[in-house]
Amino acid sequence: MCTHWLEAPTMRGKRNTMFLESSDEEEQLGATKYEELIKQTLEKRVKLPADLRTFIKSSHAISKYQTLFQNFRHPVFIEVGSDLVLSSLSSADLDEALAAVVNDLSVEIVKLQGSAAVPPDLDRMKEVLMKAKNKENAHELKVDISFVPGSNGSAATKVRLVGYSENVRKLTDVLHDFQTNQVTTQEKITLPHPEMVDCFHKILDLTAMKQTKVPLRASYVPNPHVSVSGPRCQVQEAKQALMSALTSLTIETLALDGAGAERYFKTDGKVSKELVENSCCVIIQEKRTVVTPNVSTKAYASNTVTITPQTLITGRSRRTLATTTIPYVDVSSLVQQVYGDSYKNNLSMKRENQDLRVLCTTHQRSSFLFLGLGKKSVHDAMKKVKDLYQAHCSTKKITKEELADLTQDEIKDLQKLVETQGLHVQQDQSGDGGLVVSGLKDGVTELIQMLHAAARLRREVRAREEDDLYSDVAWCILGYHGSWERLPKTDNYNIEHDIKKEIVDTHGNMWSVDLQKMEARSRLATKTKLKRLENRLDFPLPLYWDNMASGENIKAVALEPSSSEYLKVKAAFTQTVQKNILKIERLQNVHLRQSYEVQKKKLSEKNRQEGGAGERLLYHGTSQDSCDSIIKDGFNRSFSGKHATAYGQGTYFAVNASYSANPGYSMPAADGSQRVFVAQVLTGVYTQGNSSMKVPPPRNNQPDDRYDSLVDQIANPSMFIIFNDNQAYPDYLITFC
Repeated sequence: MCTHWLEAPTMRGKRNTMFLESSDEEEQLGATKYEELIKQTLEKRVKLPADLRTFIKSSHAISKYQTLFQNFRHPVFIEVGSDLVLSSLSSADLDEALAAVVNDLSVEIVKLQGSAAVPPDLDRMKEVLMKAKNKENAHELKVDISFVPGSNGSAATKVRLVGYSENVRKLTDVLHDFQTNQVTTQEKITLPHPEMVDCFHKILDLTAMKQTKVPLRASYVPNPHVSVSGPRCQVQEAKQALMSALTSLTIETLALDGAGAERYFKTDGKVSKELVENSCCVIIQEKRTVVTPNVSTKAYASNTVTITPQTLITGRSRRTLATTTIPYVDVSSLVQQVYGDSYKNNLSMKRENQDLRVLCTTHQRSSFLFLGLGKKSVHDAMKKVKDLYQAHCSTKKITKEELADLTQDEIKDLQKLVETQGLHVQQDQSGDGGLVVSGLKDGVTELIQMLHAAARLRREVRAREEDDLYSDVAWCILGYHGSWERLPKTDNYNIEHDIKKEIVDTHGNMWSVDLQKMEARSRLATKTKLKRLENRLDFPLPLYWDNMASGENIKAVALEPSSSEYLKVKAAFTQTVQKNILKIERLQNVHLRQSYEVQKKKLSEKNRQEGGAGERLLYHGTSQDSCDSIIKDGFNRSFSGKHATAYGQGTYFAVNASYSANPGYSMPAADGSQRVFVAQVLTGVYTQGNSSMKVPPPRNNQPDDRYDSLVDQIANPSMFIIFNDNQAYPDYLITFC
């Protein structure tokens, strides 16, 4: 600019001010020329960051640029205040100068990552940067650094680099290198299924992923993930490799409906599962479930989290909830395997109200995660696992009868077995009151065996109870032909304990029972009578007898004229006697009958080849005075000969009632009534008698083996004579006139 001025002494003052030392004329000419130049001067103002303005002022940048810009065709002047100001007569030179400044100076702000923003890595990084800065500024100030603290006053989170671009770039490279290779960082890769944590090492083997320079750690907390920690560059390298390996996997879930799948593949099926894994090159992992309380049902809910493969990248998940109820199962001691009163009494309790629903469990489903390198291998493995499980499953129906009479202890033992074996028990949908149990064959078999063992034990105990009761108590039903018939042992037990309202007699006929009326009614509405007899310890009462009180040994029971028993005795009597029957009494003498039964057994064994004891219903007439003695003590042969001894000196019994009803034998009482006994007589093997015989003669020339009785004629006896008082029992007493 000065080349256009007059030659005159000049002195520069403040900006845009020039002092001229000359004459007035020269001064006027110079001022005019200066104003013209000022009007031609162009100016550029540039806003610069404060740090950069500070750097320019504190370094030799201004003098450096001023020297450089003076060599332009049109010199460019540079000043730095609140702005960077460039002035020149040429806009082109201004643009060139501005470009030089912009290219030559720069400001970089680098965000610190991870642990680089906090001590001790921050301190080490500062040390490295300061060392690099000092090296660059060895001869002059070329670059400066500052640390920008966090918003909450925490340690530095950013580094600001200002100076010459080349030097700023060098320090930026130092900073990036430090963060990449010297600062430890951690990355988390989300796993789509929590089960992958358990088998993560298998996943690495399956995908043939190369060993990384940094450790990989799988964890459930807070969510399923793999943690990668180490230098940033190595972490990023490992992360990319792991992501690639995971995305190469085919992941499927197999749901097995039924009980015991988890148990099987953890125990007996474990080896088979491993063989499937090896042959199909897959990983099989049991699905995890999260069990949480269900407030509304007071049970438990099973929440299954399902994450799609796409969430491997995004980290997002889709949650599907599935609820199942797990009942509380009580556990008791094992069933008592010995006989005893306590167990016997327990079995004798009323059980019809037993609720077997406590054995039922909810529907069970087991899920398994399959991971492989292709759909075919995964699907093949899923089919093999499903076939394995189904081949080892079993379903059995348990009938209502098999479940009948279970004790509380037996039910608790079954509950424990259902729980430990993981069985599924539900009510039979056919509605017959039974149960259906399903699960692994061994568990189902064990449950069935337990039921059978319990049933066998109950049958044995029940049989003992029935035998004991059968000896003590006789329940009888009046048969169609008027004879009392004893109920079978089982029905005798059932009616005694009022277990069932129906009984079955010895002919297979079913009857409904009314114990209050002591009646039974058939399906054809036929009614009949029931009665209960309590036997003595050493003597079972005859079925047609009435019950006798404890200590009662003799009892005379007047028969109802309408009863079949009365009519039967009357019919036999009136075949030969046309008299008016006043009453018929059944005579119940425990001691006499007991002795008679002993003798009957003896003769039956003695004469088993000749027809046995030869029991017959015969008649014996007597006077009223002798009746009480006979009722009490039986027939006494000591009184033989009182009326007849033609066929031996024993006690006489007639086949026909007419003979005994003869007034010569059945002497009338004062009121004209007569009495005849209907006796059960053991005639055994008999022979012809005569008046001289005091005992029956020997049989077959053996003096110790005598005939059992004598007769009036062997071909067609009408009279039997016995010589052992126990061979006859006074069964009925007929009073007639």
